[in-house]
Amino acid sequence: TKQQARDIIANEADRSGSHYVVDRWVGGLLTNYSNIYKRIQRYSELDGVIADKQFDDLLEKEQVRMLRLHRKMSKLYRGVKNMESLPAMMFVVDPVKEATAVAEARRIGIPIIALIDTNGDPDVIDYPIPGNDDAMRSIRLVTGVISDAVMRAKKAFDVDLEDESEDESDKSEA
Repeated sequence: TKQQARDIIANEADRSGSHYVVDRWVGGLLTNYSNIYKRIQRYSELDGVIADKQFDDLLEKEQVRMLRLHRKMSKLYRGVKNMESLPAMMFVVDPVKEATAVAEARRIGIPIIALIDTNGDPDVIDYPIPGNDDAMRSIRLVTGVISDAVMRAKKAFDVDLEDESEDESDKSEA
């Protein structure tokens, strides 16, 4: 992801409870998810070890090695740390720069929404949003709208689940 978009994307994804990648796309994150998931679990374990009080009891050399590995893994996996299955859709800022991510999503049929500039091919994107993918203001605006839509959809989904569970409990009582 572009430097100017990283903070915006991370903040909006956190706000909507979505997963994100802002530093470097890990090849196979979608197409080889079962193996990548093991690395994500290792990152979570490392988080726990570093937060644990026993970490201070380790040798300094071991602490440095673990912190270095944690820093490296954090860049790759911090936004997908809690991702337990493949996403239902993907939002991309500048699909030209994120061609690997777009190709992986297309290969396994994940719909793609993208903020795309005039230098990009809208045919490879399921839902292109024409706009300036370099300017922070346009990135903030579009990402905010997408984030709001995700939050509304999650809220509506939760309401539907509650309605279904109430209907099932009414049927079992009758």
